[in-house]
Amino acid sequence: MSKELIEELAPVEVHDVDYTKAGSHVDVTVEPDQVHRVAEWLNGRGYFLEDLTAVDRGSLREMVYRFNQHIEAHRITIRVNLGPEDEVDTISDIYAAANWQERECHEFLGVKFKGHPDLRRLLLPEDADFFPLRKDFKVPPEALAPEYYQEEND
Repeated sequence: MSKELIEELAPVEVHDVDYTKAGSHVDVTVEPDQVHRVAEWLNGRGYFLEDLTAVDRGSLREMVYRFNQHIEAHRITIRVNLGPEDEVDTISDIYAAANWQERECHEFLGVKFKGHPDLRRLLLPEDADFFPLRKDFKVPPEALAPEYYQEEND
């Protein structure tokens, strides 16, 4: 399956992985416009979405999708690098479980998902104009606990 996947996705950046250390049998980086096609391909072969998340890498954000099978465990990690203004297609139309996970990535890291049906915030106020898990996010001093706020102002 790994070789078939890599051939299907080519050209992709294939990462060497040791399952005992990384927990993934296949780990590849694809372009943002390939995500939807990859998800469709995996769904058609019985893979389910384990999770998806985003990581702030400073100048870019990395989306990480993990897929697996029920019958024979075969975890596949798909990575997508996004620039500050890049968007990635939603996969919530393929995997319903992606809906809230994409909302969470949008809410906390500002990842934009093209075609997502509802990117309302989950936990933060609707008028929040910040992304608290970005590395450039600064906690306002008045939001800190008094003992920490006091230390910064001494």
